[in-house]
Amino acid sequence: MDEATNGAQPDERSGERASEADGSAGTERTDGGTAGGATPQADTDRPTPTPVGDRSEATGAVEFLARSGTRVRILNALVASGPLTRDALQRRFDAARTTVQRNLDALADRGWVRERNREYDATAAGEWVAEDFRHLVRTVDTASELAPVYEHVDTEAVDLNLRHVDVSVTTPDPADPLKMIHEQVQHIEGAEYLRMLFPLTCAQALAALHEQVTEAGADLELLVTPVVAENLRSEADYREMVADLQAAETASLWVYDGQFPYYLGRYADTVELGLVEEGQPAALVATEDERARQWAERTVEEYRAEATPFEQW
Repeated sequence: MDEATNGAQPDERSGERASEADGSAGTERTDGGTAGGATPQADTDRPTPTPVGDRSEATGAVEFLARSGTRVRILNALVASGPLTRDALQRRFDAARTTVQRNLDALADRGWVRERNREYDATAAGEWVAEDFRHLVRTVDTASELAPVYEHVDTEAVDLNLRHVDVSVTTPDPADPLKMIHEQVQHIEGAEYLRMLFPLTCAQALAALHEQVTEAGADLELLVTPVVAENLRSEADYREMVADLQAAETASLWVYDGQFPYYLGRYADTVELGLVEEGQPAALVATEDERARQWAERTVEEYRAEATPFEQW
C-alpha cells in the first residue's frame, strides 16, 4: 500500500457494535461440523460438569483419547455406525486385530464402549465424549487459524466475533510483499456490488475499483478517512480516478471524520476484513458467512450516516 495513516485506531463506535456482532451460534463448515467449537445444546441427561478446581481425572481422560487417533476413530465409528464387531472395525481401519482389541478394551474400561454378543457399541457417555471432543478439535483448529490475526492486533478493534465465522486468513509474506493486496484486488475484480471502508491509501485497490465502476458499472459506496481523502486529492493519478468515480451514476464517495479500526470490503458474496497495526496491514480475513455480510452492511451504513460526501468535504 502506498501511504498509510498514522495508525488506524479503534473509534468509540466499535464497542457499541461489538455486542451485536458477537454471534452466539456456530456456522456450518464444509466438514459438517460447527465452526469455532460452538458448545452443543445442553442435554438434561448429561452429568454435571466437573468443578474447575477438580479436573485432573477429566483432563487425563481427554489426554487418553487425544493420544490415540485409533481410539478416536473407533469411538466415532461406533457412535455413527455401531454396533460393530471387532473384525468389522479391523477391516474399516486396516489395523491389526490386536491393536483394535486393545483400544476397544481401553475404551470399555472408561465406560465409553460396551460389548454385547461380540459386537461393540458406544455408551451414552461415549457419545457425549465423542461429540464434545469433535467440538474441542474444531475449537483448536479455529484458534490455530485465527492466531495470526490476533497475535499483533488489538482484539477490541475487531467488533465481529471471528470465532464463529468460517474464514480464510492471509498474513504478510516476506517472499510476496503484495500478497494481501493481490487477494484484495481479486475480490474487487468482477464484483458488481461494493461497500468499502478505506483506512489506508492503496493504489492497486483504487485502480481496481475504478475499473469495476467505469467499465463494468459496479455499484460502489466508498468511505475514506481524512488522511486518505487528502492523498486522493493531492496526487494527480488519484484525482483523475476520483473524478471518474464521482461522475459515475453508480458510485458515491464519502469522508468519515475519524479513523476506521480496519479495512472493510463488502461484496455480493464475500466480506473482507483488513486488520491494521501501526498503520500497516497485519492480516486479511475473508468470509462468505451470512452474519458477517449483514454485520458489514450495517457497519458501512452506520459510518456513512456520519460521513460527508467527498465533493463537499
